[in-house]
Amino acid sequence: MPLGVGWLYPTQERGRVQPAVATLLQQLENTEDGVFAVDAHQRIILWSKGAERILGYAPADVVGRRCFEVIEDPGHGNNPCQADCNVLFVTKKGGIPPTQTTPTKTKSGRDFWLNITHITIPEANSRQPQAIVHIFRDVTEQAQAQDLVARLAHYMHGLPKQGAASAQPQAASPTTENSLALTPRELEVLRCLADGLGTSEIADRMVISVSTARNHIQSILDKLGAHSRTEAVMAGIRQGLIKPPGNAK
Repeated sequence: MPLGVGWLYPTQERGRVQPAVATLLQQLENTEDGVFAVDAHQRIILWSKGAERILGYAPADVVGRRCFEVIEDPGHGNNPCQADCNVLFVTKKGGIPPTQTTPTKTKSGRDFWLNITHITIPEANSRQPQAIVHIFRDVTEQAQAQDLVARLAHYMHGLPKQGAASAQPQAASPTTENSLALTPRELEVLRCLADGLGTSEIADRMVISVSTARNHIQSILDKLGAHSRTEAVMAGIRQGLIKPPGNAK
């Protein structure tokens, strides 16, 4: 019995775990996220069309391979996907693995960031995993924005704030140069931009519509004389409107 369009399941595994995953797969079938599952030996046993769309690998490319051979470290040195990974360790202990954000590469070799949520399907009468389902989404834009802002903040850390050349430095004013005062909501949006959030994520965090979030962002760009969101964050840090990432004190 087929599990659904977009899923490839090895015949030798089918009888053992199909009943446990069939219902879950029906729920995940239409998700835009990528989904794959591994067995207790980290072999990929399921690979969705969403996973193929995001990473470029067809099911035939990856089923039967170890997951860490596919979600491999692109060279950053901070990819948690590896042999006997923490997810497998926590799962075998009966715990719930935390959501992770990890760098990897697509089939074409492009650097990519994934946010991965894990669901464990245990063996009957056992805490041992029958299968571990990984649901992942593309967060490359947000991760790159956070990395860029962090590097800019590090570069600017030793630079004086505007007005610091006076004998008695005063806190930078939001109205220095050609910027206008930001409203409290705009300051909140600017902090979200510094966190690397996209428009939809800002709307979710602030419980506002996407169009309202977009209007706030445009107003910030206009008031700070910025041509991009990154420039706006840089201007906000320079003027003391927001703290650099990792410097919340």
